[in-house]
Amino acid sequence: MDSITISNSTFDQLLLGNNEFKNVVLSVPAGTTITAGEMLRRAGTKYVRAVGASSEINLAVFVGDSVSNATESAVDVNARICVAGRVNQGMLTVAGTAATDAQADLLRGWGILPRFVHNFSQLDRQ
Repeated sequence: MDSITISNSTFDQLLLGNNEFKNVVLSVPAGTTITAGEMLRRAGTKYVRAVGASSEINLAVFVGDSVSNATESAVDVNARICVAGRVNQGMLTVAGTAATDAQADLLRGWGILPRFVHNFSQLDRQ
């Protein structure tokens, strides 16, 4: 198995419109996977996982394919992030777990507006 793998993911329900993107260098920690919807923060010239603190700054949302790092050290990959616009709050994660309302609210200060989305097209028609 490769040390670093990139898997296609469906993030069409993550982005809700008026989105702006940026291509960046993403530092992926050893033994982790970063998926679409992961909240990121800028660390110098790179972006890293947000750790979930209530005072994160320079936040963005990862919108690319899943990146898994099976090596013993962090690796840098080119990535696409959302820096502004509307996103589905139900798909946001922080360090691999669902983002809390307070964590999602932090994105507002950086121009990203989380919204809860209910997909009524999947309801059973009775």
